[in-house]
Amino acid sequence: MKGKQISMGALTVLLLSAVAWTVAVAAEPTKQAQSVAAASVIRLEQEMLERASAQSLTEQSMNISPLAERISHQSGFADWLAADAVLLRTLYDPDGHETALLWQIEREGVATGYLVSTLDGQNVYEYSRQSAPSLPSDIAGQAVAKGYMYAGPGLHLVWLNGEKGLELYDLVRRQTLPGGELVGKLPALTPMPESAPLREQDLAAVASPADSALYAVGLFGAAKHHAQKNGFPSLAAYAGEEAGAESAFVVYESIPDQLKIVFQISRLIRHGDFTYAGLIDPFTEGEEPAPVYVDSRFPVAAVPVSTPSAK
Repeated sequence: MKGKQISMGALTVLLLSAVAWTVAVAAEPTKQAQSVAAASVIRLEQEMLERASAQSLTEQSMNISPLAERISHQSGFADWLAADAVLLRTLYDPDGHETALLWQIEREGVATGYLVSTLDGQNVYEYSRQSAPSLPSDIAGQAVAKGYMYAGPGLHLVWLNGEKGLELYDLVRRQTLPGGELVGKLPALTPMPESAPLREQDLAAVASPADSALYAVGLFGAAKHHAQKNGFPSLAAYAGEEAGAESAFVVYESIPDQLKIVFQISRLIRHGDFTYAGLIDPFTEGEEPAPVYVDSRFPVAAVPVSTPSAK
């Protein structure tokens, strides 16, 4: 897929170059030169659009229904069986390389969640019954071509052409992020098994998720300050067979010294040897949102927090 993509950014550059060439030729006194230049622009535009359309059709023809079908065996996802998967966009890493595909899962034309797959459609980075991450309508036109990024579990970003130049925007939390070098947190994945026993485990709740999350971030920062590289287990290690004895939060640094991401781990879903952690935003007010399930092999820490359980 990588070698065949004609991005809208590249299309724009090529078209602008062709238009500039047209203006230069138009300065010639003959109408023939003007006609030739205009015809060249039309042919170039048609060729670029045909290539972009072909790439889109290639991605749309990818069948990820087996992935949705496996997830449908999980409680709360029964309607994903025989559901439709609509490709929304290609996602990129902080270096501008294609890294994932964002799909909207639909049943009879109604959105029932989203799924982020690997580029080959063989595995799932994350999935949820929440709405697919998107820009508010009033700033949707500001998105930069190839600017949509998948930078870690539950972290969907986009570059915007803002009033003060390029701005990094968090699609989930609906806020502009501080400047700095963005560090991606994606794991290398192997294909999801076609059939495997499914086990679900609810983890211990905490009395005050927001306070506990801040405490976990403080512990993570202190460990980093004292260079305690092995101070906390990885998410994969925490999600092992003994998980659940202690509440924990996923904490990772997306922009060094500027931005830390934190989620409460609420559930574990085991598809054979594959484990997905159900993450919830600990700062959400009101009704608790549906968890975002992420592959436990993401290179992030699980910070245990010893607090009284919620009753």
